[in-house]
Amino acid sequence: MRLVRMLMWAALAAAPVSIATAAPAAEADAFPPAAAVSMLQSGLGIVADGRDRTGAGVLVRAVTPGGAAERMGVRPGDRLVSVNGELLADAAAPHALLDRLIDGSGGEVRLELLRDGQTLSLAGPVDQSRDGPAVVAGAVEACGWVSTVGVPPRVSRNVFDAVITQINGQSTPLEVQNRYRVPAGRNVLVVLELIDRHRLKRVDVQRIRRMHDRERARANKVLVVDVEPGVRYSVGAELLEDRLDPESIRENAYWQPVVWESRPEACN
Repeated sequence: MRLVRMLMWAALAAAPVSIATAAPAAEADAFPPAAAVSMLQSGLGIVADGRDRTGAGVLVRAVTPGGAAERMGVRPGDRLVSVNGELLADAAAPHALLDRLIDGSGGEVRLELLRDGQTLSLAGPVDQSRDGPAVVAGAVEACGWVSTVGVPPRVSRNVFDAVITQINGQSTPLEVQNRYRVPAGRNVLVVLELIDRHRLKRVDVQRIRRMHDRERARANKVLVVDVEPGVRYSVGAELLEDRLDPESIRENAYWQPVVWESRPEACN
């Protein structure tokens, strides 16, 4: 299982997608757990739903704590209308357009947002480097743990193994680790499901494979965890058996990342 997990993780980590994420609020308080979220690669530090776009813009699901978007005042629940004057809503591939706009911005961007029916204009510098330490390093005043190691409640709650691929916008190591130290407070994880395929019909497995081939790392999902000091949170993937229809699988709505256990564990 460990070898299979590492191979699957490595394959998705090789996809050309870098995910920056964080906490939902406002409209995103109703963030549907099984929503198919497109992770937009950018120096902005956002997660936006590329499928949830209208003439009003692309819905921002999350922003990275301390990232460029948060510093400019972007909030989860905002709709990102344009970057440097170019509209996102009508783009065939908004994530690709956003990448191009950020890469060609010269380090400064102008954003037009829609919030509570009001248009806002924000501007500021973007993060030029997308590289960083795998996880939060060094001493912290208060911290906790997130982990995918353990025996999830497969029978009682339909929760299966998962892999945490990113924490607060930074990639985790390819080698599976027992736990990751994170600062107390709101943390945003990106999670890859490892649901036991023998629990699924063959036709559903084929549909899931096709969806993953199409979406690649964008098939991963965001999980926001409010971490209490000295607490360990076990993360898994919940199979939503009532969503195993062709449309739901195509929309990546057949599962959701969950915390299936939390327990005290000292963190220094």
